[in-house]
Amino acid sequence: RRQGRAGTPVFGLRLMWDSVPEAARRLSRALGQDRDLPAQFEAAFGPPLFIHLSRRDKLAQAVSRVRAEQSGVWHQAPDGTVLESTGPAQPFRYDPARIAEVMAALDRDDRAWTDFFATRGIAPLPLAYEEVSQDPQAALATILAALGPDPQVADRTPVRTARLADATSAAWI
Repeated sequence: RRQGRAGTPVFGLRLMWDSVPEAARRLSRALGQDRDLPAQFEAAFGPPLFIHLSRRDKLAQAVSRVRAEQSGVWHQAPDGTVLESTGPAQPFRYDPARIAEVMAALDRDDRAWTDFFATRGIAPLPLAYEEVSQDPQAALATILAALGPDPQVADRTPVRTARLADATSAAWI
């Protein structure tokens, strides 16, 4: 809980579809009860705001993921400093079969989240990666407005990551 709050009163968690069963298992163990995931979130962290972050351009997303898998670099700062990696940067190579495989998985994940929300009557806050990456402060202001804190805080919040896409990504696409 402390790490997920990052010094704020709001707990945040990024959850990929593949991690849902493990999250549910861990929360069931921690809470001592087996409940549906939204009920587990509420019991553990308070009333949740679900944000469905999706990317319209699944091909670009698949290329980005394959490059990250191959290179080991997942996030970087605006100055180019690596923020998250699985080790020293490695060379990468165009792999159309893996890109197609990832693209299909991304489509399945998006459909699974859509079904998850629909079957539980949850109206998530929809955000598109394309808008978030174009104007991160506006996206943060939207989230803060939904949560209740002052959305103008977003104007004073520095952007700590940069897009990894480059000419190689464009060539692969």
